[in-house]
Amino acid sequence: MTCNLFKIKYLLLLAIISSLVFTWQLRLFLPSRKLKMESPKTICENCSNDTSSHPKMINKLDVQLPTVCQDLDCKAAYLKHLPLASSSHRTDGHPIPPIRHLLWINESVSAYFAEQLKTWRRVHPDWTVVLWRDQDLDPFVKKHFPEALPRFMELASHTIMQVDMVRYMLLFKYGGVYADLDYSLIASLDDHRRFYAVVTREPEAHSLQYFKFQWPPIILANPAFLMAAPGHSFYRHCINELRTVPFARGRPLSFAGPFGLTEILERYNAAFPVANSPLETVYIPPSYSFYPYEGNKLNTSNSAYLPLRLHSLRNSCKRVNRTWPERLQKYCTDPNNMDPVTDKTQPVIAVHDLKKIGAVYGGVGTSLYFQNLTHLRKMFGSKLQIGVEWI
Repeated sequence: MTCNLFKIKYLLLLAIISSLVFTWQLRLFLPSRKLKMESPKTICENCSNDTSSHPKMINKLDVQLPTVCQDLDCKAAYLKHLPLASSSHRTDGHPIPPIRHLLWINESVSAYFAEQLKTWRRVHPDWTVVLWRDQDLDPFVKKHFPEALPRFMELASHTIMQVDMVRYMLLFKYGGVYADLDYSLIASLDDHRRFYAVVTREPEAHSLQYFKFQWPPIILANPAFLMAAPGHSFYRHCINELRTVPFARGRPLSFAGPFGLTEILERYNAAFPVANSPLETVYIPPSYSFYPYEGNKLNTSNSAYLPLRLHSLRNSCKRVNRTWPERLQKYCTDPNNMDPVTDKTQPVIAVHDLKKIGAVYGGVGTSLYFQNLTHLRKMFGSKLQIGVEWI
């Protein structure tokens, strides 16, 4: 009896230690903060929200819709009930205007980026392209988001965190599309411009690695590709969260990167599960549409995270047995192959270059970002506008 009791205590101790170790490992990746939740209608009240140049939006819904939509049934309901904006020269009736926002150091990009930008020009030759240089960002924030300026200046020594934060401001103020420079466009975005906000997501395998190994997995938001109608409540909410939340220097992923955006999105949805206005709705398309891997295989990426990712997933798969969801059982036969956990029913719209080495902004990891420079004016002509002209 004493021996059995000792074994039980020993097993309980092991379980507690394992749980603590797992939590500690997870905190290396995930934000450690508690976010204060505020109504999206009262966020950043003194920020400029001059919508005189915006298309007229319908502010009320005749039916109840979920605030955040992530499946085909919900998508169909959105398409049926979300009203179009009144037609204007910028929106052609779509809530999201045909504007691509670029964030880069100056007016010249490398041949590497130029090849990817050409795909946008080919698919959407009539779109306005707005280049926001480093020198344009401070004046923009000072004029339109004075409440956020102290936090923005606090991040001055962390350029990537400033760039992550300002993209939400640009989308709230002007609407349009933000995409990292290493995104190629495969198909038209017009169908997605029918929504009022689009937040893309990273592949399910990423979610299974970083979050709980479960089905369906927790959504890992992708801030590298975002869309919005001007004045959207979710982006207003993002701005307010980012200007007040504590942050850890050197942890951009947990501030306004994938983990930070994921947490903000979850809290927004939890506090406001039912949308009262189209400008509160957020559509999340399948990961495959905006973040596909070549052949849907993890090892086609050159990411420095790949060895850790595969190691983590294989370890998680050791716990899977016949009682687990069938999708996870199939996936765990070969964690490199993401087919069992990927929804491929929707077409690929854009491709994030996963063969690059290192982060894009600032050129960390490769010289490709600064070789054989091309002026953006040569690529986009009169369609290119400089951010300072929009402030």
